[in-house]
Amino acid sequence: MKTLYFEDIEDLCLAANDMYDGHNEIVFVCKYEDAKEILRELIFYDHKFKELLLEDPEWHGYEDEYYVTINDDGIWCEKAKPKDEYLYPDGDVVFISGDSNTKVLKKISKNAIVYEYSFEESNDEEPEEYDDFCECCYDRKEGKCFLDDEVEEGETYVHTLKDGDNVHGFNLSKHEDGAYKSYSYYGSDVLNEDRVRDILIKIDF
Repeated sequence: MKTLYFEDIEDLCLAANDMYDGHNEIVFVCKYEDAKEILRELIFYDHKFKELLLEDPEWHGYEDEYYVTINDDGIWCEKAKPKDEYLYPDGDVVFISGDSNTKVLKKISKNAIVYEYSFEESNDEEPEEYDDFCECCYDRKEGKCFLDDEVEEGETYVHTLKDGDNVHGFNLSKHEDGAYKSYSYYGSDVLNEDRVRDILIKIDF
C-alpha cells in the first residue's frame, strides 16, 4: 500500500476531489478528528450532504473509525464498526489514515485503489509527497502540472494516477477560449500511455 504525504486536511481533500469523476466513489477511513475536519473541508466543494453520523468519542464512547464517502448521491459519514465487525466500504479509491485498525483493510475490495495518508514527513531522503505523485504529465512545460499551477490559455495537461508503474486513471485539464474544462477517468483496469492517448482521442478533448 502506497503512502501519500499531505500538508494538511485541505490538501488531502483537494487530492481526493481531483480523483472523483462524478461516477466513482471516494472513501476516507479515519478516526473522529480527521472525519470531522474532512467533512468541514468538503463543504467548500460542490457536493451535497446526504447522511452524516459523527459522534464525539468523549460523549458517546465510540473510538473506532468512520467511513466518509463521496459518491453521486452526495457525502456520507457512517461508523465503520457500528457493532462487533467492520462494515465493507464501497470505494473505488480509498484513503486510510495511518492510525486505522488493519482489520479494515480486509473489508476493502481488492479492486479498490488504496492509499495510506499521512501528515507527517517521510523518513526517506526524498519524501513522497503529493506533488511527487504526479509522475507523468504529458505536454507539460517547464515541469508544470495543472495540479500545481493554473492552466494557461491554450494549454492542456494530463495527470495520471499511478500505483508503481501501473496507471489506473487520469485527470485532464484544459483552458481554451476563456473557459476551463476538466475530465477525469478512474478504474481498476491498468492503463498505459497508449491507452490514455486513445481515450483522449475518442472523447475529442
